[in-house]
Amino acid sequence: MVLEEISTSLIMWFSYALIPCLLIDAVAVLPAPQNLSVQSTNMKHVLTWSPVVVPEEIIHYSVEYQGEYESLYMSHIWIPSSWCSPTAGPECDITDDITATVPYNLRVRATLGSQTSAWSTLKQPFNRNSTILTPPEMEVTQDGFHLVIKLEDLGPQFEYFVAYWRKESGAEEHVKMVRNGGVPVHLETMEPGSAFCVKAQTFVKAIGRHSAFSQAECVKVQENNQFTPEVNQLQKGGGRSLCNGRTVFQGAPRGLHLAGWGWGPAEAGNCGLRDTGASRGKSLLLFSSMSKGQEKSLPCSCPRSNCLRQGRVAAGALSAGQEM
Repeated sequence: MVLEEISTSLIMWFSYALIPCLLIDAVAVLPAPQNLSVQSTNMKHVLTWSPVVVPEEIIHYSVEYQGEYESLYMSHIWIPSSWCSPTAGPECDITDDITATVPYNLRVRATLGSQTSAWSTLKQPFNRNSTILTPPEMEVTQDGFHLVIKLEDLGPQFEYFVAYWRKESGAEEHVKMVRNGGVPVHLETMEPGSAFCVKAQTFVKAIGRHSAFSQAECVKVQENNQFTPEVNQLQKGGGRSLCNGRTVFQGAPRGLHLAGWGWGPAEAGNCGLRDTGASRGKSLLLFSSMSKGQEKSLPCSCPRSNCLRQGRVAAGALSAGQEM
């Protein structure tokens, strides 16, 4: 009987003694996040993990990283992530933390009030040179006789190689480097009836890698796209059409042939019918005498705002049947 009472007393004593220990260790009772992985596409890096679930509670998480420099030269210290310490969701955008092309260790832990889980560490260090590079989205358009491309803006680390060629057998492929996305870039001045195709790829100098090329897109200049109603304004002396368009007219009255007019491209050294397009605030009028077969040019070296006067001069020459 006495032994039984002693045994019961010992059990109760141990129970009371263990309660403080359990409370002290409560910080480690919260489960640690599991299944850490990094999803990286086009130099955007996101760390994800399986969420810790506690009924009717909101769990927060802390993320830390350790690069090669911290590991080798700073006694293996861990640095809190710029955007995710803490965070309520089971993911963290670590793009701004990964600043070098070296292996990075990453770890996550959960927090609930005063409780904190153990750290969970990514099994394999992450290196940004493993990012998936995709072909850029692009918009290929025709501006008058100009072939223009606008590429997806993927950020300052990206450059682009653009390949373009005339759509015909044996055509030479040209390659142009574009430094920035999101802005229209002129590639080529096209002739009426010609077709060009374009494709592009990205290049990231920081990791020395490039994406595959995008699917080719083609555009064509229509041969019958050479007449607009603006010619009536020219014949009436309005002059406005000289500065507001990029169209080639054919068939002028009074024995004169208006071979072409417009804005010469920036790269054009000599003006001519193919030079119709946008550039530098100047325009060019080309007139051919049907009787003599001679061509003379009248350059509008004035700004666009002053072309009205020269338009009236040209229109007056047409209506009078004079050769310019």
